[in-house]
Amino acid sequence: MREDTSKACGVQGIGDGSCQEQQLLLGDGCANLPVKWLVVSPCFCIEIVRKNDCGYYARAILVALPYGGIIPREMSSMSSALRLASFFLASALLAGIGCLGGESLRHEDALPPVLDCFKISTDGGPLLLPVEIQGKSYPFMLKTGASRTIYASLLRPLLGKTIQSNQMRMSDRDITVTFCQPPAAKLGHLDLPKKSPVVCMDLGKMREVSGEKISGLLGMDFLSKHVFRIDFDRGEVTFPPSAGPDAGQRLPIVFVNHLPHVMVEIPGLPARENFVVDTGMAGYVSGDLRREAFTALAKQGKLAIAGQTLTETPAGTGTEQIGRIEAISLADYRHEKLLFSKSHQNALGLNYLSRFVVTFDFPNGAIYLKKGRQYDRPDARDLSGLHILRRDGRTLVYSVAESSPAAEVGVKPQDVLLKIDDRKIDEMSLYTIRRLFCAEGKKCRLLIRRGEKEREEVIVLRDQQS
Repeated sequence: MREDTSKACGVQGIGDGSCQEQQLLLGDGCANLPVKWLVVSPCFCIEIVRKNDCGYYARAILVALPYGGIIPREMSSMSSALRLASFFLASALLAGIGCLGGESLRHEDALPPVLDCFKISTDGGPLLLPVEIQGKSYPFMLKTGASRTIYASLLRPLLGKTIQSNQMRMSDRDITVTFCQPPAAKLGHLDLPKKSPVVCMDLGKMREVSGEKISGLLGMDFLSKHVFRIDFDRGEVTFPPSAGPDAGQRLPIVFVNHLPHVMVEIPGLPARENFVVDTGMAGYVSGDLRREAFTALAKQGKLAIAGQTLTETPAGTGTEQIGRIEAISLADYRHEKLLFSKSHQNALGLNYLSRFVVTFDFPNGAIYLKKGRQYDRPDARDLSGLHILRRDGRTLVYSVAESSPAAEVGVKPQDVLLKIDDRKIDEMSLYTIRRLFCAEGKKCRLLIRRGEKEREEVIVLRDQQS
């Protein structure tokens, strides 16, 4: 929503000039943004704003002023004479603007302006953002692969009346979902959908396999209305007013069943194929490949079977075959030997997207990609043969791949993992644990409990195709 800047940002009456918005879309909550300073020049002023844990960022506003400098926002209501006297002292701060409140203000923090900013984990796990309901914060997964926002059944008491319950086909399984009236919920300054029904369902299995306390999924009924950027190098998700001039290469998207798709080329397939872009697909595989394409590429020798992976969806837990494809091209970006799971649909997940700074401009039907620091990173996979999950605070073995290093030392399902090389398992995320098992030839000491007995085993990681 565009609003009058002088009203929304509280800077009317600065100097003798006027204040107006310059190419800036402001959210409904702009008036409540915690402004720290105003940097003032003869031509414009910039509000330096701090939001969440992402540091300082700036908002530029045109204003006619007879002088320039840096002033606290509270001085904007002072008389011109008093502000002019304060200007000389304040100007001394201008040279030290790189350090405000003990934190650095970098040029890249100031451009482009953002409406909200959130820190994210960079260990390969899901992107969790804080959704506020009735004054309390709940971690919701950012999932462009979900058409609707989903609330965990644990939050049912916070939702409105039930509209209907029915069966839904998800990941080749039938599950029961309940449609409810949505609560008043916000992500930062952004309102979640208030009019359309939301889904309430059990996300317990997803929490177990991810090891995260997921309270819901932010779906496309909310995300499709916004521009947002995922910067894996900086560990941030930001919501800017627009994609900006330096977002990277533009890729058009098409919406199929309300989900964003891009065209991907894979050698060995007769034509380019649609892939859903799913920010909720976490783990060490780069994406999913539909079963027919997976099988065809394997028969042509353009996909090498590389084992199995544990999958997590709202529909439950399972295992899928994985393979390394010869190559994949998305626009001008080509990668080789990436890992893909055999699945019911094509999808690009977080492990692929983490090679870029990704800007989703859904209102204008585009995704922008810019190479990140991990662009050339190869896909590595868990070589232990362990498929683990977290239940009631314990890290359990869900299954063990046959003839794997873990199977050879006698690890069994339902064993409890306690330590890896003297590091306590429960102090690490499951995604961090899985990445400890990716180095071929590495020896890992495992402390395991079965029943009341504990024992130590040493496994030697190796690539084991199955």
